[in-house]
Amino acid sequence: MERPYEVLGLSSDASLATVRQRYRALLTDHHPDQGGCREQFLELKAAYESITGEQPPDHSTPQTMAVDTGSQDAPTFDIEAESSPTRPLSVTGDLITLALVGFDEAVDVSRLFETPGARPALERAVAAYEVTNTTSQSRQWRGPSQTRFIGTDGFMYEASTLLTPGRTSLPETWWPGPAVLEPGTGVRAIVVANQLPASVTVDRVVYTQHGATGGEPTSERYRFELTREARKRLDPLPFELEAE
Repeated sequence: MERPYEVLGLSSDASLATVRQRYRALLTDHHPDQGGCREQFLELKAAYESITGEQPPDHSTPQTMAVDTGSQDAPTFDIEAESSPTRPLSVTGDLITLALVGFDEAVDVSRLFETPGARPALERAVAAYEVTNTTSQSRQWRGPSQTRFIGTDGFMYEASTLLTPGRTSLPETWWPGPAVLEPGTGVRAIVVANQLPASVTVDRVVYTQHGATGGEPTSERYRFELTREARKRLDPLPFELEAE
């Protein structure tokens, strides 16, 4: 194996705090559960252990979640009939085209429930997507279970299941759950983050899409870096919240 500091991309005088932070950041890209290479993942773990003498933390392994099966009731739209303007934060893959059209670090999501004000204030980060299927096959959109919010602390945070279809005050064109996208259709989706520590903000949003191309199963990751410039291009939320 290469010298351990080189594996982590650090100089040999890096502090232990820097080593730990760098390891956590690399883990979000290379963990096998997130589509990373197992060999690289094992090299990172070995390098971390060699430098620190500690058992490497495995913070990027997602907790077990129920698998959603999609819903035919989502308010999908026809791409040809309702084309959208070019989105500055948009990624086109082989499975779907995904645009991050809105992001807000601190939304009171209690105002998104069916009866606004019925719950105490809950401030969470919220991502708004526009998802389109330009392929010839049906696609399963699983925003809540496949979105991860990467914090400025290098840790990965899962999406929340607070919002469920049929129990929100979202505008009827927005959808908080899974959906089945037939060829030539799209959906506008909302994903809420689990609570982050008070000192942590979201550094990037990552969505993993599973599907098949040419009869072979495949996965794609769509990453949105929330730089200062990127945030300027995004609406806090692309719709108005219900008045309390």
